[in-house]
Amino acid sequence: MLNRILRTGVAAAAILSALATPVTAAESERESASVALTNPLLYAIAWRQTAAEFRALYYQGFALAQLRVEQALAAREASASERYASACSNHRRR
Repeated sequence: MLNRILRTGVAAAAILSALATPVTAAESERESASVALTNPLLYAIAWRQTAAEFRALYYQGFALAQLRVEQALAAREASASERYASACSNHRRR
């Protein structure tokens, strides 16, 4: 008789735990969803992945960097040619 009660109790506990698991899983999913909605980093990532403004800013920044590199190279070449011309004129004076 005691064996039967123990088996029935174990079976009832197994059934209750099986029934309670989906409820707790659903609750944890709801909690994780609410945490996800309150995380501002997710909004930033979503904006970065979908916004046309981000793409435009990216290309604008790249174009500006390319312009600055070209200006720096042009200034470098100009100063090198000035130094060369100066050296040549100093050599001719001698």
